[in-house]
Amino acid sequence: MKEIRMLSFDLDGTLLDDRGLLSEGNRSVIQEYARRGVKVVLASGRMPSRIEPYADLLEVDCAMIAYNGAVTFLPRAEKKKMILYDPLPAIVAEEVMDYCREWKFHLNFYSDEKVYVLEEYRFSRYAEIYANQTGAELTFVPDFTPFQGRAPVKLVIVMDPLHPDLRRTRDFQYNYFSEKLKGRAHVVRSNPEYLEFLSISANKGVALLRIAEYYGIAAETIMAFGDAENDREMLSYAGIGVAMANASESLRRESDAVTVTNNNNAGVANFLLELL
Repeated sequence: MKEIRMLSFDLDGTLLDDRGLLSEGNRSVIQEYARRGVKVVLASGRMPSRIEPYADLLEVDCAMIAYNGAVTFLPRAEKKKMILYDPLPAIVAEEVMDYCREWKFHLNFYSDEKVYVLEEYRFSRYAEIYANQTGAELTFVPDFTPFQGRAPVKLVIVMDPLHPDLRRTRDFQYNYFSEKLKGRAHVVRSNPEYLEFLSISANKGVALLRIAEYYGIAAETIMAFGDAENDREMLSYAGIGVAMANASESLRRESDAVTVTNNNNAGVANFLLELL
């Protein structure tokens, strides 16, 4: 294995435990790698303002992959320069909005660093689920008419993965939209409740490639950690893709390595300590 020059971490289910907390073990080992000159990247489906607090907790100047790869920023030392912006085409967004309006699905519309949600869902459990999991503040609007023709960074349908009506489960809708939008959008499952819609060319792997190109770092010297389907391209691009012990069976099988402990037991730290 070549010397590691860059580390990239998914947040939820990977670097953070199920309560959304960063363990001291993960924090200290990443600080040690950074002290040795290794670049650190935080990669998440979250918006930048919900990723930055974890960079602050790490006390490491990190590059950030936001919105599952649709937007990418360099560290503060590079003036947080945006090197990738790849929104979902407006025409595709309108199809998804029309569908959610017809079938009464909770839809998040991401634009201008805000999450827009229809007023009718203000007190829904889906709004509560999303706000509690991400800490993001929702902006409620009476309707999505003003957003017609606007290209969002991404869209997310929030659903109950165990809904008694199969047609209202995330996996059913994933299969439906994967076929309907084939070749026009990147449809991905992240958290158990989320179905995300991105530009066809947006993913964490492409974003990590852009960062690596900027610094002149070869893929084989990059190690990436993740647990969910939206981490697949990132783990595939990195020279060493590490799936968490709590990752899906398919992701564990496809990855180069798997952590011994899960995200609730400092799986990242335990794996990296073995390499120091």
